[in-house]
Amino acid sequence: MKGLFSLVSLLSLAAVNGVVAQSPSNSWAGANSFFLHTLQPDARNDVLDKMQAANLKVVRIFINEMFANEKNSGNRAVNDLETRAVGQYDDAVLNLIDELMVETHRRGMKLNIVLHDRYSLGCFKTDAYVAKYNIPRASQCPQGNDIRSFYTNGDAGADLDRRFAHILAHKNPNFDSRPWAELSEAIWGFDIQNESQAHSGEASNRNWVCERATVLRGSLTSRDILIVTGGGAEFSDSTFDEHFRCPAIDVVAVHSYFSDFRQNLPGVIQKASDAGKRVIVQEFGAASNKAASLNQQMTDINNLKVPWIMWQIVNPNNPSDFETFTQDGQAFGAITDRARDALGVQGVSQWPEVHGGGSLRAAEIADASTEPEDAPKRNRNRFRPNRLQRRLI
Repeated sequence: MKGLFSLVSLLSLAAVNGVVAQSPSNSWAGANSFFLHTLQPDARNDVLDKMQAANLKVVRIFINEMFANEKNSGNRAVNDLETRAVGQYDDAVLNLIDELMVETHRRGMKLNIVLHDRYSLGCFKTDAYVAKYNIPRASQCPQGNDIRSFYTNGDAGADLDRRFAHILAHKNPNFDSRPWAELSEAIWGFDIQNESQAHSGEASNRNWVCERATVLRGSLTSRDILIVTGGGAEFSDSTFDEHFRCPAIDVVAVHSYFSDFRQNLPGVIQKASDAGKRVIVQEFGAASNKAASLNQQMTDINNLKVPWIMWQIVNPNNPSDFETFTQDGQAFGAITDRARDALGVQGVSQWPEVHGGGSLRAAEIADASTEPEDAPKRNRNRFRPNRLQRRLI
């Protein structure tokens, strides 16, 4: 009886912490928090605790330059991986993510890591690729930020392939110094690029994501880590036919801040099913009337049996922008409730990467629950005339 009681107690604790393994056929929910790794330890762990309590399973972050005090969060400034020059790597940002991996894994969560951001190509931020490939910078982005030649330049693609290989080869000392390419217990998936070719007119190379994914596949030693497209600005450029035809792509990610999911998502789900792909809604959000708007969108996506990653969980909450946190109890409560609902939905796809090896064992949950509270724990004023700019700057 004592052994049975101990097992029941541990499973009850697991249920309270929201990390009991679901069936692989269940859906799930997550959140963007693109600079979470740059927060101070206490602030970062507070956000993660709230995410865990909200039933969120995947956290999406970006590898790019981060300014200090992004979204008034008090985060530190961090350089991009290639701030000085293309091919000269500064692993400081990767080292911060090493620590975040420990913290998410402890909570039964995984990371969705974006390997590069389209908006660092002279649009809101400027990385080393802008200088090397003469990309015009835009003061009123995206107007004037013509990036089309970048996506047809074979040298630029090869440079990014080397960047991606460097990231996947990076070794996390907290996981027996194993490379990220093996860390399926901590990493859900890698995005090729956030919103590739978005806001640049007609895409100049619709095969570009597939080209990068095909090379990336050779560096990814674990088949339990997914290769994800990274979305587009809307349904149209999130769902190029080339994504569904690409053998190297596992997940087609949809981004949309304007569309009706009930109208537009069923066709994408069918397209993915026909192609043997999986689909997620990786970005959506609300900058006003948050509780009602988020609740409706999350309900619609759940009803279509597809996982979602909302934009975005950041402290502090901003009542007139896309950042949501516990200060807005109604909006955060809606996220919590609909994320719990998602875990009970029989999805249109199987998700063993979320509900399988990434869930903490009961004994690990017990250890995590007793962790000491004191465990390791340049701002720019910019115009904000439209929703894209409010979301990203």
